[in-house]
Amino acid sequence: MNVLSRLFKVKVEEKQNSLARDLFQVFLASFALSLVSLFKVPLYPTPMTFQTCGVFLIGLLLTPKKAAVAVSIYLIEATFGLPVLSGGTSNPLWMVAPNAGFLASFPFAAFVVSFLFRRFKNPSFIKTSFCALAGKVVVYLCGVSVLSFFFGFKSALQYGLTPFLFVFPIKIFLVSFVYKFINFVRNSNR
Repeated sequence: MNVLSRLFKVKVEEKQNSLARDLFQVFLASFALSLVSLFKVPLYPTPMTFQTCGVFLIGLLLTPKKAAVAVSIYLIEATFGLPVLSGGTSNPLWMVAPNAGFLASFPFAAFVVSFLFRRFKNPSFIKTSFCALAGKVVVYLCGVSVLSFFFGFKSALQYGLTPFLFVFPIKIFLVSFVYKFINFVRNSNR
């Protein structure tokens, strides 16, 4: 009986450590997304942010479920009025703003990136970029769809997609490069 109780205790401690590690990863990812959101490049008519880069990196680094939860926590923080949105702004009513589709797509995009990424064994730079591109498609589909309710489809494309077509390949390259660097550092420390 003593052996069984010790074995049970070890299993419970392993599960507690695993849960604590998962929670730490999720909250750290949410915090990192808040930090990345502070950076904004003033473009006309819509500024460019690095939120999507953070969302895609979270997808590459975490499992699909953890990635979606981490980004959802970020949106919950925004809903509570914390200054985590683009440029450190606060908007508890972000879900009724014209950019709501872009923000609401983030958990889905993180999930899609993570889900696709985990289908590859030893993903190359190109495959990593493909996963980030898939996340970008999710963001643009949702974002432009919601934006079209506010301004019409043509204007939504003009202001929500067209200005960013030249920038998104750079972001995808940046995300893939940063992931590969993180992965290199992580593997060299083992």
